Amino acid sequence: MTLTHGEIVSNSQNIEETEQFFRHWNIYQKIIRRNHMLHSEIADVLKAFITRRLNQPISVLDLGCGDAFLTTAILKRRVVDYYCGIDLSGNAITFAETNLNQIDGKKNFIIDDFSQCIQTIDRSFDLIIAGYSLHHLKRAEKALFFEQCHDALKRGAVFLMYDVVTRMNEGRREYLERQWEHFSQWQLTAEELAMVKAHIFEQDHPESSAQLCELACNSGFGEAEVLFSDDNDIFAAIAFSRDA
Repeated sequence: MTLTHGEIVSNSQNIEETEQFFRHWNIYQKIIRRNHMLHSEIADVLKAFITRRLNQPISVLDLGCGDAFLTTAILKRRVVDYYCGIDLSGNAITFAETNLNQIDGKKNFIIDDFSQCIQTIDRSFDLIIAGYSLHHLKRAEKALFFEQCHDALKRGAVFLMYDVVTRMNEGRREYLERQWEHFSQWQLTAEELAMVKAHIFEQDHPESSAQLCELACNSGFGEAEVLFSDDNDIFAAIAFSRDA
C-alpha cells in the first residue's frame, strides 16, 4: 500500500466495541491526566532512549496509535521526516491528527487493525512504537506480530513497546485479578470503572517481559532492553533492536 501526504485510509468495517470505547473518551483523558497508567514516567524513559539511540531525522510507524498522546510527547523536538499511525478507531485517529500537529514532517493515518495492516506497509522505519496495544493479541498472534515488526524495521532500528505485563509464571486470570486490585482504585466513577473492568477482562492477554523478550528473540531481534518497570509489576517499557 502506497500512502500519500495527509491521507486517511480506512480498510476496516466499524468495530462497535472499539468505537464505543473512544466515544467515552473522557475516561481515557482522566486516566492520562491522573497518570494512572504511568504515561509520564514511560514518556521520560522513552525520550531518553530515543535521544541516545537514534540519529535524526527518523521515520516512525505507530501501531495502535490511539490519540498519539504519548508518541507526541516523546517526539517533541525530534526531527521526524515521516510518521504513519494505524488504529482501528476513527475517533482515535481524529485525536491523533490534532495532537501530532505539534510534530513536523509528512504524516499518514490508517484506520485499520494494526496487526493486519502492518503486512501491507511498503516501506521500512527507524522506529516502531506500540503503546498499550500488544496485550490485545494472543500468544501466536504476538509471535507473528514480532516477525512483522522486525521485517518493517531498517537495520539497526528499534521497536519500542510499552504495555501491561504479567509476572513470570503468572496466569492470565491471576494477573487480571491482581491488576484490577490496582485499577479499581483509580479516580473514576463507578460506571467508568465498570467499563474499564469489562474491557480488560474481555480483551487483555498480557505476557511477562521475559516472554515478550523471548518472542522478539525468536523473531530475529538481536537485543532487548527493559527500559521501565513499575513497583507493582503491572507496566513495562521495552526496546527491541534489529541488528545493524
